[in-house]
Amino acid sequence: HGASGQDATLAVTSLAQLLLDPQSRTIEGFVRLIQREWLDAGYPFSNFHGSDRNMKERSPLFLLFIDVVWQITQQYPLSFEFNDMFLHKLFTHSHFSPYGSFLYNSALERVKTKLQERSYSLWSYLLEPAVKTKLQERSYSLWSYLLEPA
Repeated sequence: HGASGQDATLAVTSLAQLLLDPQSRTIEGFVRLIQREWLDAGYPFSNFHGSDRNMKERSPLFLLFIDVVWQITQQYPLSFEFNDMFLHKLFTHSHFSPYGSFLYNSALERVKTKLQERSYSLWSYLLEPAVKTKLQERSYSLWSYLLEPA
């Protein structure tokens, strides 16, 4: 990560999927995208977002990604099932969370530490019907075409 350019690759591939695949613009689809492209791919959230780390190791890439997604949602508000609150929750929970979804630096570390047995998933919480309703954009309509941001 970092100097190898892999960090930027995570953001670019995630944005490409968001623009090309309407399913990635749903709440469930975006959760799968974050899980697959960031968490399973090994983005080191603990190193880059941890509160006990040296400031030199911090990285704003996930914030940048979330901000770019927000910018695109402003250009295409009908094309996204999720609202600003959803994006805010993702960013906030990537730094400080009672859920274990963003803990550790890789899927392997999460498995080795048996995190799934010791922690609840942020995704389970966000997808609960009562919570999900608050995170949905009311005027959403599933668009099946490519988004071309200005």
